[in-house]
Amino acid sequence: MNELSDGLHTFYVKAFDGVLEDPTPAQRSFIVDTSEPPEPPEVYLSKTANKTTVTSGEVVTYTITYDNDGAGPAKNAVIEDVLPANTTYVAASASSGNVIHTGNVVVEIKVNSVWEPDSASPSGEVTAVRWTFDSDIAVDDGDNYGTVEVESPNTNDTDAGIVTLQVTVD
Repeated sequence: MNELSDGLHTFYVKAFDGVLEDPTPAQRSFIVDTSEPPEPPEVYLSKTANKTTVTSGEVVTYTITYDNDGAGPAKNAVIEDVLPANTTYVAASASSGNVIHTGNVVVEIKVNSVWEPDSASPSGEVTAVRWTFDSDIAVDDGDNYGTVEVESPNTNDTDAGIVTLQVTVD
């Protein structure tokens, strides 16, 4: 036998001495899978702030730009951002640009070491924000440059996505 079909196969071996036959043959099962492995994603993140100099009481907006320059989609993607020291999260300020994926993004905040839905009235001090994607982050189609970008997201990359959050400087 030169080729086995995809799927589960079991190999049996039993002893037979010409008269007696082993009633309990040894067996070994294995799976044949000739499908190609999935292509890997290659997601790049870039974080910027809308201000470079701040004073106490000012609000700063952080933007995280993401782009998938890999050969396959990014499945089960999560972006998590820890809040900078000496800042306070602006309640319900996290959002998603939802540009390069077709599904929804669930926004959660970390309060007292527990993740909970973002809300206008957090139950304590917020220490981090995360965005969980319910659909794949698609591969960059390279529409800005004619080819897939390298080390993106690049300036003016229209097929990159964004997530944002705001903090108040203490």
